[in-house]
Amino acid sequence: MKVVIHNVARLSDHDPAETARILRSHLSVPAEIREFPSDASYETVAPAYAEADVLVTRCLDASHPPAPRLKLLQVPAAGADLIDRSRLPPGCRVRTLHEHGTGASEFVMAAMLEWCVGIGSMNQAFRTGRWAHGSAARAPLRPELQGRTLSIIGMGTIGTAVAKRAKAFGMVVETLNRKRRALSAELDASFLPDELPVLLARSDFLLLACPLTPQTQGLIDRTALAHMKPDAVLINTARAAITVESDLFDALKTRRIAGAILDVWWHYPTPDAPHPRPSGLAFHELPNVIMTPHVATWSASLLTRRWTAIGANIASLSDEISGRSASPFNSHPSPEEAT
Repeated sequence: MKVVIHNVARLSDHDPAETARILRSHLSVPAEIREFPSDASYETVAPAYAEADVLVTRCLDASHPPAPRLKLLQVPAAGADLIDRSRLPPGCRVRTLHEHGTGASEFVMAAMLEWCVGIGSMNQAFRTGRWAHGSAARAPLRPELQGRTLSIIGMGTIGTAVAKRAKAFGMVVETLNRKRRALSAELDASFLPDELPVLLARSDFLLLACPLTPQTQGLIDRTALAHMKPDAVLINTARAAITVESDLFDALKTRRIAGAILDVWWHYPTPDAPHPRPSGLAFHELPNVIMTPHVATWSASLLTRRWTAIGANIASLSDEISGRSASPFNSHPSPEEAT
């Protein structure tokens, strides 16, 4: 079994074998593992791609060499929107990970609490000697999460994890998916895609937790934003392109909606531009936006869960190839393959 790791986030740029070593520690079957940094040249990686049975990567497009023997493309993330499936040989499976729910859900809860409670701004003001908040300052009362409606577009692993935690805070939880979901202790209402305006009109917080697909790209545009309450807050931990960049900026600048908590962006660091502005528009100048650099799932336990799952997927593939497993390869499909 030949495994290639390429275009995968690492903790250190000084240890080129770090990720391969982590995977090997979570792998129960023999494998030859080769790891390449994201900036490795086409010529450098081409021989390894040509022989790979498994490719672990965030992206695959025309800038990458062919991988004619590939049987499994493992994306070390929740979405496969950077994978050009036309580059894959027949029968190659694409698998994503379902291990991001804990970190992402804690991030979303922290973000909503920060929006309502504002501990950060209180701390900054109080350190200057100002009593600007609370009863001593006769300041306005702050909102609570309890009783407010959280609408989740995409009730996958992350959306479900957020729903559990939101219900513990006494929130009303609603969702929109391709198929209507059964109501439960964690879900108060379920909507279908053609009911999006109804969902938006009910939302106090709107969480985007769906994959980026042709159906979801640009889903939240000027028309959708017009259905939202003036005091509603949009939270995006999925992909930036699910929103229309200029429409969202205008809605925030004009206070059509109260604010946004954005963790995903249109521009990311490259070797030539390590610190780009995350958008061509001045979101950083808007006081009603909380901005974070794609960190929602980047938690201490993520890497262990991630590489344990990848190791299990590779082992399942190995068992299938060798005939040791009577059941089909059963790792998580990518969002586009899931029903």
